[in-house]
Amino acid sequence: MKGFKSKHPSTIFVFFVCLLIPSLAQAESLLVTKNIQLKSVKAAAKLTDNSQLEISLKAQKGSVVNLVPVKNNTWDLSPYHGLKVVLQNTSDKRVIPEVKLFSQKSEKWQFIDNSIYLDPGETKDLLVYFYITSEAFERDYPLIIKMKSGPNGVMSNWKGIDIANIDKISFAVLNKNKPIVSEVPSKASYLVKDIIPFTYDQLYDYPQPTSFPFVDQYGQYLQGQYPGKLKNAKQWHKREQQELADLKANPAPENRSKWGGWLKGPKQKATGYFYTKQIKGKWWFVDPDGYLFWSHGVTGIGHKGANTLITGRAHYFKDLPSKWGEYRSFYAHERFDFTQANLFRKYGKNWKEISLKRNHQRLKSWGMNTYGNWSQPENTGENKTPFTVAVHYKSNMLDEKFPDPWDKNFAKKIKQALIEKKRSENAESPWNIGFFVDNELHFYQDWSYAKIITSAKKNQPAKLFFVDHLKNKYGDINKLNAVWSTQFKSFNALLANRKELGHETIGDDGKWFYQQMVNQYYRICRDSVKSVYPNHLYLGSRVHGDTNEVVLRAAEKYADVISYNLYHRNLNDFTTRAKGLTKPLMATEFHFGAMDRGVFHTGLQAVSSQQERAQHYYEYVKSALNNPLFVGTHWFQYRAQAITGRGDGENYQIGLVDITDTPYPETIEAVRKVGYSLYETR
Repeated sequence: MKGFKSKHPSTIFVFFVCLLIPSLAQAESLLVTKNIQLKSVKAAAKLTDNSQLEISLKAQKGSVVNLVPVKNNTWDLSPYHGLKVVLQNTSDKRVIPEVKLFSQKSEKWQFIDNSIYLDPGETKDLLVYFYITSEAFERDYPLIIKMKSGPNGVMSNWKGIDIANIDKISFAVLNKNKPIVSEVPSKASYLVKDIIPFTYDQLYDYPQPTSFPFVDQYGQYLQGQYPGKLKNAKQWHKREQQELADLKANPAPENRSKWGGWLKGPKQKATGYFYTKQIKGKWWFVDPDGYLFWSHGVTGIGHKGANTLITGRAHYFKDLPSKWGEYRSFYAHERFDFTQANLFRKYGKNWKEISLKRNHQRLKSWGMNTYGNWSQPENTGENKTPFTVAVHYKSNMLDEKFPDPWDKNFAKKIKQALIEKKRSENAESPWNIGFFVDNELHFYQDWSYAKIITSAKKNQPAKLFFVDHLKNKYGDINKLNAVWSTQFKSFNALLANRKELGHETIGDDGKWFYQQMVNQYYRICRDSVKSVYPNHLYLGSRVHGDTNEVVLRAAEKYADVISYNLYHRNLNDFTTRAKGLTKPLMATEFHFGAMDRGVFHTGLQAVSSQQERAQHYYEYVKSALNNPLFVGTHWFQYRAQAITGRGDGENYQIGLVDITDTPYPETIEAVRKVGYSLYETR
């Protein structure tokens, strides 16, 4: 925990540890007028006599109101976990206030943000949780190992702020890029009624001090009390009866084909397999019987989820079962699987069969129709749901997370992995929508690969290809040296070079290589899929982040669908960097999480509560349905992660069901709300 520097946490602090956060009374509002000033850009703002902030903005980039401290130039909020911002919509249309915190004077400054939906006249609390970098987290919380956050700790992420030196709070509105839907107003006004620092124990029924152990026998937060927490094994029977009654009352939406397609929609050609089609400007899948299909799904369906490290952290856990009894199969490689152990506790010795059947039941009842990436479809008997297949393989790498597409075995490795899927995942089935090959590769930019390719080893296939091209282009090494301002004695010397050369040195040759690399990759992936499964779709590589146009154009050329992991608030204004795409998009990962259910990290998109999580789910999928480019959305992920982290430490509140196999009721209500009106909305 922050402030403690023990190198032997397993032998010290086993009984009781006080965290950094002292017992704090209600913190002073940051809207004390004598301590702040306003700096507005293309916006209007004023502080009222009762220390509230009136804001009027345009729904466009650069329209922002900035709140900055006068005294000491920064706010030191290091004793806290976040800010509670009380907001009221003072306009006659719904607005989506967006609040960001900055620490620009830090050595590694970043920002953190959050947003909320506000109907006219509505007042809500927006929680802006603090994030720090992983490096800062390891420094400040030495007793929290292999986790992105711990009990009563500030969350870590790839980005973060210096909480002791926050120098700006900005207020704007979400969706500023010519939104597709008309309900987003061109102007917005809202009132900031208060800004108050908080700690988690002040908001939730969590203890202010935390003791070891902090994980109960079911993998839940031991000390925290929150709605939905399983108190004892007897509660499973009651929950089971409640869920069975719910599933019976809501078996599935009406007017759906056996595949989940739209029976009342305009019928298309039936091919026996899924394909894509653009109709009146909107992209669709078409199911094997010819009905329009929009993929409303979730990743990771199966009985995997909360597998977590025990060795070196045994003092985190209370009442773990014996490794030698009936739970022995849930231990492996110094880890324990809370997901499978809880399914065994809940369903008994036939837990695999029962839970797999339940997964299909749930999706149909929830208005979902797709098993997303990393799922275990197990489509047998009456239990059938369309699914996707993830393809991974071992290859000669050009970079840490990008294969060398000129390696002679590249296509062979992909085809071998594809053929194996016939046996392991019944991939030839017409229920298989298509294949994702790879996941979130590091495409970077052309200037990144300028350094990578020039410093690669001399027998790297991609480098051999590049140098061979340069020989053909320049003929003489002196001509290349004149263009690059280099002094290589021969092309063999260039091939043997291990020193990085930047894009400013190799110029257009680097851009050419990057384009060839990206196209070579996608072409081989497409050809490999179609050679083994000519009737199935190639769904791309699940690109992520701010993917550049070169990558998108290559995916457009070769993939049937451009899969895109999009951790956005919604997709109202999303069109990608490549305008006028002639292939559809599918949002193959997104999620939202809050801190009010005994999980220590929100995930990549934070929201203020389970109610806000539900609304954000609904709005995200609805925005994709209203966006003609999209043919589906897949939530990440079906099951809960362990609160003590998976292999890389992720311990996010992102499951549709919690660690005890209980659906999150607020989120499922939103899933049904959009799922049951899926095709009418589209």
